[in-house]
Amino acid sequence: MIFTRYVYSEGMVDFGPVRSERAGRRLAAGALSPQDPGVEIVRELLPRAGEIVIDKARPSAFYATRLEPVLSGLGVRNVVLCGVTSNICVESTARDAGQRDYGTYVVRDAVAEFTRERHEAALAAVDWFFGETCSVADVERSWGLPDGEVAA
Repeated sequence: MIFTRYVYSEGMVDFGPVRSERAGRRLAAGALSPQDPGVEIVRELLPRAGEIVIDKARPSAFYATRLEPVLSGLGVRNVVLCGVTSNICVESTARDAGQRDYGTYVVRDAVAEFTRERHEAALAAVDWFFGETCSVADVERSWGLPDGEVAA
């Protein structure tokens, strides 16, 4: 498995231009800085030995990261996306994966957004052009996992 963390560099030097009051508040608060506990992967999903963690400073896991070289090196041609938020990070990554000709699957019951409307709009965009949505059960079946077993 490959995990991503949305975290800016020390000193927030890669935050980007502050174009809105909301962005200014995020910058002032150090949101997604290395000191922000919110950037950590939740304990229940901590990577196992040998699993990869890629830090990113933009919504797409492809933009300015080592994700694509890692996928290429592993011979990966299909990606299964889970995480938050459906309409920002997940959708941005799905769009970039689809544009790079990866088979792109977004697990609709393993992604989330603050509002149902934005969640549904993101899933519709993926299904319309960039990939396919599926369920956790679909993934388990396709990977040949017995009910309730988690992929290693």
